[in-house]
Amino acid sequence: MRTTTLSTAALMACASFCAVASAQSFIGLGELTGGPYSSRASGLSGDGQYVVGSSLITDNETEAFLWTESTGIVDLGMPPGSDTSTANAVSNDGDTVAGFHGANLSATNPARAMLWTTGGGPTDFDPFPANADVRGAGDLSADGTTVVGTYRRGFQGADAAYHWDGSTLTTIEDPNLEDFTNGTSVSADGRVVAGSIAILNFPNPLIRDSFIWTADDGITRLGFLPGATNNSSANGISADGNVVVGSSDNAAGDNEAYRWTEADGMVGLGDLPGGDFDSRAADTTADGSIVVGRSNVLGGFLSSAFDPFIWDETGGMRNLVDVLTDDFGLGSELAGWNLTEATAISDDGRVIVGNGFNPDGNSEAWRAVLVPEPSAAVLGMLALIGLGLLRTSCTRSINPLGKRDAARLSVAFFLVSFGLCAPASAQSFMGLGDLAGGDFQSSALGLSADGQVVTGSSDTTSGLEAFRWSEGTGIVGLGVPAGNDSSVGFSATTDGAIILGRLFPTTGSIVPFTWTDADGIENFDPFPTGAVDKFANDIDSDGNTIVGSYRSASRQPNIAYHWNGGVLTPISNSGVANGVSADGAVVVGKNLVNPNGPLPLIDEAFVWNAADGNVGLGYLPGGSLDSIATSISADGLVVVGRSDSSSGSSEAFRWTLGDGMTGLGDLPGGDFNSAASDASADGRVIVGRGTTADGSTPFIWDASNGMRDLTDVLINDFGLGDELVGWDLGGAEAISNDGRVIIGRGINPDGNFEAWRAVMVPEPSTAILGAVTCLGLLLRRTRREA
Repeated sequence: MRTTTLSTAALMACASFCAVASAQSFIGLGELTGGPYSSRASGLSGDGQYVVGSSLITDNETEAFLWTESTGIVDLGMPPGSDTSTANAVSNDGDTVAGFHGANLSATNPARAMLWTTGGGPTDFDPFPANADVRGAGDLSADGTTVVGTYRRGFQGADAAYHWDGSTLTTIEDPNLEDFTNGTSVSADGRVVAGSIAILNFPNPLIRDSFIWTADDGITRLGFLPGATNNSSANGISADGNVVVGSSDNAAGDNEAYRWTEADGMVGLGDLPGGDFDSRAADTTADGSIVVGRSNVLGGFLSSAFDPFIWDETGGMRNLVDVLTDDFGLGSELAGWNLTEATAISDDGRVIVGNGFNPDGNSEAWRAVLVPEPSAAVLGMLALIGLGLLRTSCTRSINPLGKRDAARLSVAFFLVSFGLCAPASAQSFMGLGDLAGGDFQSSALGLSADGQVVTGSSDTTSGLEAFRWSEGTGIVGLGVPAGNDSSVGFSATTDGAIILGRLFPTTGSIVPFTWTDADGIENFDPFPTGAVDKFANDIDSDGNTIVGSYRSASRQPNIAYHWNGGVLTPISNSGVANGVSADGAVVVGKNLVNPNGPLPLIDEAFVWNAADGNVGLGYLPGGSLDSIATSISADGLVVVGRSDSSSGSSEAFRWTLGDGMTGLGDLPGGDFNSAASDASADGRVIVGRGTTADGSTPFIWDASNGMRDLTDVLINDFGLGDELVGWDLGGAEAISNDGRVIIGRGINPDGNFEAWRAVMVPEPSTAILGAVTCLGLLLRRTRREA
């Protein structure tokens, strides 16, 4: 009788437990074919059944997708004439998707809002004013009839949040303030909108604040975490509209995830241990009791430095990977994955989606299903089984781990230990050497957008010679054509196939050149007859656009130009063009404001496009004489350079249409003097030089960490101390689109000037991913055979 009862209980418990175990899961969502393996999950339906996002279909273009368990990942297409689309949100029934689309996206060819429906497919969503520029659809109500997002009021206009109820577009703004607003999320019934507002506070920095909005009450600002006076943003709202989540500066000046309610105000959720203090909440459940987001665990700014978190009032903030592994037994499914963020959670808190790197090292969207704890009945039956097993164990010796299994575990732990040593091979720092002959000297001046090709110059027996460097070839001289004393490489196309540089003739003025493997060095000379001092300073992604300057004759002002497809267009009669966006449409540089005097001469940074012409960017607060734009982000939206400021000297700046010109400060120690040289594709990471007690020092800047000494970052965050022994890096010249590769020129351990290249990759290497996978497989096999 006792045996029958135990067997019955075991059968019932196993059936219940197996049902629970089969329901919880973790899977990668795959990708659309065509481009590099990459997908990103942005939105989730309230019931957790529909996931939307985007996947690369070429090297640079994405397509919106919809995922369900039954269909897998399915492309949603895009409106006619577009080459890119992205999905941000989906209705509860999966019939409506919101996002954006466009063709050759740039500052002059902006994104447009998109709606997709099961009956109509992808369509351009355009209820906006006629002069609206950038347009996006960010979130949907549960039934898909209400859309919220942001549009821009003309090319030079302010961003404006909006609420569209199916027939009427309402711009969300404070009529008493000069502000920029951004709508990010909406309650299930479409009545409450959450977002952020930036308020002009001249001459002080912009005030950025979170808000909620309703038609009856308008904008209600939510403020900041205790001790902070600026920088909060709302990212998500509960289905009932009572709980808002996002991030805010805290009293220490760090970025911290928050949860806001009318009763408690804004409450910080803390941070995961390890890394820099930086956490951001992305979404919350229907009642606001569970919050998900990401938190920094490794230090640094790359996405792989973050882990996803899950928060509730009982457990506080926990690493989602640990929760999935320890609480839901999904360790085998997660082997080899590096999860970086959770972007959305279902209304009941059982389904979470996000992004990370799969075991092959590719960026991939993922979906996790969490199952609540077993019921009391199941726990009772398991307890009964436990008593039976306890009784059995008292009369029978059980050895759960035999010699063969112990050997397997030893091998597995050896593999993992070996794998732990592997990540160092992914990140690196190295000098690029120099060309043979002459003094040992090389300078890195240009970097391809993918970070694979470096160009610059090196000393040879006949003078400076341009070079092209790649990991496969090392440093290779490009030659010095007859009649010239030197050549210098300055810029490269995205793939490094075309190098742009300058020739220094034995007689006469400087002449630009282009280089290709097929044709070698060729003069670039589309300039008017008699032109002198011809400079080509930057080239776009495919080599069709070149910008720079020339003089019509000796002692005449510089003329900035834009060259595209054989057409030379002057864009400033007294200026220099220094940088161009990836698509060649937006140019930055400097104008000489008073070329005919009086002294002192005044330079002003500018941005140019064909539609709006040359627009001055002004100066940092306290400055009025000297600002120069040195580079522009690939998307054409972020400009970097230097300006005089209230510091009394040069200060690096970052400029956007929304924020204007913002100073980046300087490194501690030494005289105040900094300059920004380049930015990542989205403008979030900037490099340049600052000044410390040791002199010129390279810096790296991002919004979370501010300006930091690049040498310290490479040593402390990426473990490259041994490689940097004896080096003085001097300054950083360029950064790759993804922010992972930086080049510059410094003094090597032998005291010679040498070009250098740093690669920052904190994510796990293939070796460790393979080792962890092997461990998982071995442990799984051990359990099966036991």
